[in-house]
Amino acid sequence: MSPRPLLAASRKELNQISLEVKEGAVPPDLQGFVFVNSAVGTVNTNGLPYERYYADGTLAQEYSTPIINGDGLILKFDFTKKGQVLLSTGLMRTPCYYADEATMHGTVWHKKYGFLNMGLARISIKMGTRNQINTAIQPVKFGNDKSTRLLATFDAGRPFEFDPHTLNLITPIGENKEWRGGTPPFMHQPFAMVLTTAHPVFDPRTRELFTVNFTKTNEALMASTTLFSWLETDPQGLEERIRNFMRIVEQENLSREDLLTRSVDFIRGLENKYIPKNSIWQKIWNWLKNKILR
Repeated sequence: MSPRPLLAASRKELNQISLEVKEGAVPPDLQGFVFVNSAVGTVNTNGLPYERYYADGTLAQEYSTPIINGDGLILKFDFTKKGQVLLSTGLMRTPCYYADEATMHGTVWHKKYGFLNMGLARISIKMGTRNQINTAIQPVKFGNDKSTRLLATFDAGRPFEFDPHTLNLITPIGENKEWRGGTPPFMHQPFAMVLTTAHPVFDPRTRELFTVNFTKTNEALMASTTLFSWLETDPQGLEERIRNFMRIVEQENLSREDLLTRSVDFIRGLENKYIPKNSIWQKIWNWLKNKILR
């Protein structure tokens, strides 16, 4: 077991594995199931924690990014057999999961279409934003339902119903056209960033599910910043800083680690001086920064 078990996870799917009781005994009258939802890394990793390098030796893009930015894995603890606890797990493969898998690190499509961890979201400039449904589980039972149904939820994507027996996904909640994306429509990405809540509420009396879907107007999105406005604040100063940095690179015989350190310091200096905080351009800059640091 990892010395930091709460920060470690495996993507391996299990089916009815009998857990070993380390201390005490399972209460004989215990019945039912417990479902847990958790993030377990990306298609490029074998789970968590995010290692510094991929198997091919290249620097891992996910390294040092939040562990909650990863695919969802449902853990099902079965207490229906006396004295035993059986564990099954299922990876939440939303449609965008397959796009991520097809453009993963090492494929010919990765450079142009691949997804990258950017803060709390996993984004591809061409494809859109991953719906990783890795946060919570919401039970529901609508008017004609004979049994309780389960939803896997996420802050940046619509909920999906999953089968409590097989742990496979069944269907998303609502149609695409019923959800408004959180990015400007002119971006035309196949997988829109749907801003919602990972903790919707189900009313058992009215048998209704209450959730939210929010975004900003294009005017509000663009009002916080003007594209490339940071270049207008001090273009000569920016150009001079870039020239000075290039002189250092050309004149000094820097090791790979030294060059990386200098590059990081240089990029952070530009960011602190020129990038408006909490703006759309900061998100674009974060993507560009990750590209550069790779």
